[in-house]
Amino acid sequence: MKSTKYTKKHLLLILPVLFVIIYIGTITYGVNRPLPNENISYKSELKPVIDPVFLTDLSYAKNDNRVLEQDIFDYINEMINNADEFVLFDMFLFNNIYGEDENFPALADEMSNALLKKKQDDPNVAITVITDPVNTMYGANQPDHLERLSQADIPVIISDLDSLRDSNPLYSGFYKLFLQWDSLKLIDGLPNALGTNGKDANLHSYLTSLTGKANHRKVVLTDHEALISSGNPHDASAYHNNVAIAFKGSLLEDLLITEEAVTQYSANQSIKTNEYMPETVGEQSEVLGQILTERPIHERALSIINEAQEGDTIWIALLYLSESNICDALIDAANRNVSVQLILDQNIESFGNKKIGLPNKPVAYRLMNEGNDNVQIRWYETEKEQYHPKILFLDSDHTSEILSGSANFTRRNLEDLNLETNIYLTASSDTEIMNDVRDYFERIWTNEDGIYTADYETYKDESLWLRGIFFIQKLTKLSTF
Repeated sequence: MKSTKYTKKHLLLILPVLFVIIYIGTITYGVNRPLPNENISYKSELKPVIDPVFLTDLSYAKNDNRVLEQDIFDYINEMINNADEFVLFDMFLFNNIYGEDENFPALADEMSNALLKKKQDDPNVAITVITDPVNTMYGANQPDHLERLSQADIPVIISDLDSLRDSNPLYSGFYKLFLQWDSLKLIDGLPNALGTNGKDANLHSYLTSLTGKANHRKVVLTDHEALISSGNPHDASAYHNNVAIAFKGSLLEDLLITEEAVTQYSANQSIKTNEYMPETVGEQSEVLGQILTERPIHERALSIINEAQEGDTIWIALLYLSESNICDALIDAANRNVSVQLILDQNIESFGNKKIGLPNKPVAYRLMNEGNDNVQIRWYETEKEQYHPKILFLDSDHTSEILSGSANFTRRNLEDLNLETNIYLTASSDTEIMNDVRDYFERIWTNEDGIYTADYETYKDESLWLRGIFFIQKLTKLSTF
């Protein structure tokens, strides 16, 4: 009897220790696992950029009315119409799901119809759609617009997120051990988290969503031109403020490499391009550019900030700012007498759900306190929409630089976790695209011809409890940033 009791006693001690070892091992592997394709985290060479175009979507108040200036998806529509050989459409949020008591433009259907019309008008044009499983509520259903695309012989590739590194490791470790099983799909009939007009979800889809992984890219690529954006073809995002850069030239080939990496590891497929890319031999431009995905975006952002000198201005417009190294670099730049001017979303609205100001308000408090008088922050005046750009602009006397695309300046967006795509441009400060970006920032900073932004004091939140929540979320990584 003593032997049996001895065995049971030690078994009760061994099992928890064994669980902790397995759990920690699962977490460690999840955050350090190899990326699923060598071209997932990608940095191209600097190459000439032909005909770069800066595009914006703006929502603002003027004479007691809400004004919408939206150019990005009109431009994308034209890109699709003008394609001769192929269209690649890689978008994070691509759905028409929202609360039934709300009303938004049918942006997802508009983009779907543009692709379908192109295929109908010219069946030889190769079209590929890549999107994130959030649009299927992580495999719980197939939205009608994606089904229509598939039936029209347009491949719809749902990005594989399981193979990516874990951004919420504490939860993801537990999820892999206990919650990932397909049997949980049998517990279905649950409401769609994206909106009441969406198809039903299941328990497995909810549990998977909490891992926080995403293909967050916003890319359109044709045989003539490419566009990298912060905007999504998503009805509930239709009023968001966004920016995009369209361009031509040999960087299209590099962009195709990064997209091919996603289709290869997600579906073992190559992008249909009819083996055609535009002729780029001997191209020249005063603008040089670079395609960046994942961690190289972070490296380039730090390089831009760290190289800024006294007399330069760093302009930043973001939905989310929280990455510690970038915040440190901005403070250091301010202490070198670089003018740091940030336009931030207030983080109080997310598709009908109220938020409490994380992460931007605690980060803004730190920057204002540690950056002396050289850091200035303005909040974008939103209603139900978000201020959604992700752009960094170094305005210098001679050469200026732009970094723009899908990546917020957060750990999740910059540390080889999410799939992200940005473009970097450098050119003389008086080139057209640099002037256009400068005009954009100055327009909304000074409230030229409308009400865009408010000063820091208007919407600041310097409360200790909010900073405490931010600290805990950063420490545990149980957050959206």
